[in-house]
Amino acid sequence: MQMRNKVVWVFFHQYPAVVASYRLSGILPAKYLKIKKAIFLEKDNPRDLLNGMKPDVLIFAKPFHRNAVKLAKEAKNKNIKVIVTNDDWNFVDDTEKMREINNIMTDVAILSDAVVVKTKTAAKIVKKNTGIIPEVISDCLEFETKELINKINYPFELAWFGNSANLDTLLFGLLEIEESNLLVNLTIITNYSDYKDYLYNKINKLNLKNISIKFLEWTLSFYKKLEDVEIVIIPYISDKRRLVKSTSRIIESMNLGKFVITSTMPFNLELKKYCYLGHIGEGLKWVKENQDKALQIAKSGNDYAQKNYKVKKISNCWDQLINKISI
Repeated sequence: MQMRNKVVWVFFHQYPAVVASYRLSGILPAKYLKIKKAIFLEKDNPRDLLNGMKPDVLIFAKPFHRNAVKLAKEAKNKNIKVIVTNDDWNFVDDTEKMREINNIMTDVAILSDAVVVKTKTAAKIVKKNTGIIPEVISDCLEFETKELINKINYPFELAWFGNSANLDTLLFGLLEIEESNLLVNLTIITNYSDYKDYLYNKINKLNLKNISIKFLEWTLSFYKKLEDVEIVIIPYISDKRRLVKSTSRIIESMNLGKFVITSTMPFNLELKKYCYLGHIGEGLKWVKENQDKALQIAKSGNDYAQKNYKVKKISNCWDQLINKISI
């Protein structure tokens, strides 16, 4: 690893730490590699950032606003190398907001020397839609490895965590759990206070009979709220928006010592040895009948996460990419 005085990692949100992808594929590797960080907002002047920090390389975290395109253009005018990480670049244009986000990421990608996505599935989608061949660098683990579960109680102690963009997948998962007719205590960790009424209304309409729910507000140390949880559920809706998702919640849950039940998606098929892939309710039935196997799988998943996703390993991938485009 070389000194990175001339590299700047740019974030396009006033509070980068609240954005999961910014932490896992930006803040943590930047800290490990000792790369300077900058926040660039919608009304900021690109020349001020470039003249002030004098970078040779800019790494863009996911660009949230069109001023990122201006920064990329100004950087190219000054022969500064640009790397962009395009999370959720799904080419879905069913809303004006979605269309604009995809267009921003496409415009920045065209100006960039390298484009980074999180999974091989996302890379295939990008190549199909743009002809660009991206680099694949996964999110890294955020927390220290925790003690493995040593039993799985019934009624099940489950958790789901995620931001508001994933609430529709949570509701989908609740229906699959209800279909199992199993008793479940579910902890939901999200930006709850912002969506309290929405969640209550949606969940009440499901008329759940077997699921007891506890809501907790998400914080940067949310993992502490998972101490009594044995299984983490991560349902997905199989649509174009979800095809480009990261595996970070799956990997982090394994790292925290939990058994993971998640929907089958193209991007997580490589994890089938380390968690249950499929219908969430059927997964719970399987665990109830195969507790010893589930514990063994949780151990394998924990080992896999530690071996492949620690900050050092993912940061080295970033370091190699910086060297590659700097030649």
